[in-house]
Amino acid sequence: MVAGRDPIDRIVDIVIAVPLCSAIAARRSLSLVARVARDQLSEQMARSTPSPDAVAGPREQVSASAPPDASTEVPAAATPSDLDDELPIEGYDQLAARQVVDRLATLDDDDLDIVEQYELEHRHRSTVLGRIAQLRS
Repeated sequence: MVAGRDPIDRIVDIVIAVPLCSAIAARRSLSLVARVARDQLSEQMARSTPSPDAVAGPREQVSASAPPDASTEVPAAATPSDLDDELPIEGYDQLAARQVVDRLATLDDDDLDIVEQYELEHRHRSTVLGRIAQLRS
């Protein structure tokens, strides 16, 4: 402030301009802090999300020291892509429940049985199971 200014201009500066400029600066700072915090939280969540392999659990391993023998060979666990081949809807495991529900009306009773059995054994999606029940009624 300049000492030679009108007292009313100085009062306006003190009462209006300074608090207003301070509020604008604070808002900008808070939005920057919020953005940084949101980015850090997103990174932290991405790091803490388990990989699909970790969720699936341990897989059986065959010992490398003994050669496999037909009588002792352990069948490998079925992977989702193997199960997809048996399901009547292509790419089933990659579809959201809503996408599956949209395709159920095109299936016959045998295919509905297969999808229902798969859902009961693996995914337990009530949306899919409910729609299958509706189609059978």
